[in-house]
Amino acid sequence: MNAPKAGRKPSSAKLRLEGISKLYGPVAALESTDLEMAEGEFLTLLGPSGSGKTTLLSVVAGLIGPTTGDVWIDGRRATGLPPFKRGIGMVFQNYALFPHLTIFENIAFPLRMRRLPREEVDREVRRVLDIIKLPQVADRLPRELSGGQQQRIALARCIVYSPSIVLMDEPLGALDKNLRDHMQMEIKRLHAELGITVLYVTHDQEEAMAMSDRICLMNAARIEQVASPHDLYFSPASVFAASFLGDSNIHGGRLASMNGKAVIKLGNGETLTAAVDDRFAVDKPLNWMVRPESLHLTTLDSNLPNKLRGTVQKIVFAGGVTKLHVRTDDGSVFVVKELTTPGALLAEDREVVLGWRPEDTILLPGNEMQ
Repeated sequence: MNAPKAGRKPSSAKLRLEGISKLYGPVAALESTDLEMAEGEFLTLLGPSGSGKTTLLSVVAGLIGPTTGDVWIDGRRATGLPPFKRGIGMVFQNYALFPHLTIFENIAFPLRMRRLPREEVDREVRRVLDIIKLPQVADRLPRELSGGQQQRIALARCIVYSPSIVLMDEPLGALDKNLRDHMQMEIKRLHAELGITVLYVTHDQEEAMAMSDRICLMNAARIEQVASPHDLYFSPASVFAASFLGDSNIHGGRLASMNGKAVIKLGNGETLTAAVDDRFAVDKPLNWMVRPESLHLTTLDSNLPNKLRGTVQKIVFAGGVTKLHVRTDDGSVFVVKELTTPGALLAEDREVVLGWRPEDTILLPGNEMQ
């Protein structure tokens, strides 16, 4: 068997980051990070401002060099390569289109830089204009298009030369909500049709959930958790992950026993049940969470195992969903999310009973919420 050539590393990953960090003096913009992407995957870097997601994207792009670690693209070490030699494409929030060039010439630009024959340039530009469903705008200038159309042109210019990886840095941040929702589906369509590998950056949780195969959640310059949207939402690994992604009710308690089910003892002596989780030790403090949509207004004699009494403090009408803020007898506040129905609005100060299933109680490490 032949040994791999120098500069190559055996790997099935499209992108591999090994021990990547970035320091600015004593400040860590990115702590030591390992991450892999498969070919054709849509991976989103999600996190609040300052979490390190744009720094990580910039290291992959070659816009900044890492302090430590290596970047591998298609099995080749790319750490010291300039951006134009990495085989990547980038889509920015501000489109970065040339205002004085037609749409055709904007898309043709990377092909002309690669000195492709005129016939091939014409064919490829027409092809991607058809893919993004804008063949009629080839002779227009960028200012003559809407924001959504300009973003589609920026994406077409990126994919026209078939880059190994497409990097997107908050590309929909400047669009209004309706247009942003439409463009999310458009990008997902192109991803599915073309099988492109996408590394995407956003701080929008719903956007990440709707578009990603996996989400890399970042916090305080490091990776908090990497998982599918479903697993990240229903099986968060930390209090931060649970609270950042979606609405959550997080409270503290102590694991009283774990024999077929986990029994959580609250500060006021009441107990709740959850599914068994071997990560936690009996008689140790922990956090637990239940999502607002998993809570139900019920009665004390219902068959839901977990029940807490409380009083409605506030009602927030949000169109198709109504949020109830309920303060329980021990002073804890829970948010309940229900579908809005005409004439069914509850009154504030009404006493209620909250109920939920044991499998909807998610155990979390630490005792920060006590």
